[in-house]
Amino acid sequence: MTLATVKEACLRGNILKNSARNTRGRIWDAINWRFFSWQPPSWVLEDLQTAALDSPHRSERFKELAYLHYARRDRLTFAFVTERLFESWHARVHAVRRDEVWRFAVETFGFEAVGRFRESTRKKIASNLLSALRDFGILSGARHKTIQPPHLDPAVALHLCRLLYEEGYRGRPLIEAFDWRLFLLMPHDVTSVLGALAKRGSLRFEQAGRTVILELEEGGA
Repeated sequence: MTLATVKEACLRGNILKNSARNTRGRIWDAINWRFFSWQPPSWVLEDLQTAALDSPHRSERFKELAYLHYARRDRLTFAFVTERLFESWHARVHAVRRDEVWRFAVETFGFEAVGRFRESTRKKIASNLLSALRDFGILSGARHKTIQPPHLDPAVALHLCRLLYEEGYRGRPLIEAFDWRLFLLMPHDVTSVLGALAKRGSLRFEQAGRTVILELEEGGA
């Protein structure tokens, strides 16, 4: 299908089965924002398609890819995970409270940007963010949420590496990119991941001190 055909099928209820058209519209807007409107290279959508059609026991790969693009397309989620949760995890503070989300938002974006929201809206946004992270496997728990280290499939690691590479990251800056923090990885963890990918023949990776050689072939994961 073309993108226009998919959109129309979603809005008509042929793909999305929600009864209200407004709800289908909001869902489509979210899907389009995360996966299509930024006009990703073809290999990104091919990776998502392959993972979506993978056997049931490998469905974690699609969830990890969905999480990656969800977080990269939402400023609050990306910042909250790569700064607050990342720092808490490595400080061995695993409990996460809802009020932390909005306090972090004010500290990061400024009161003028986010202070206009009503209290009920703040609570809803914070709850939705934490629930999404729980569904993606970054947090656990229903009422009391705690951080847990997410799994990173090798194909998803290669997918992220390609994203960063195409965005102009090379050598050490690629290893130190905050995007890896979405999976709570420190730079030395990233080097281990890249080393494993190199052994699989997925890329070329060499490191000597702070000198890093990283080469990728064209195409998806």
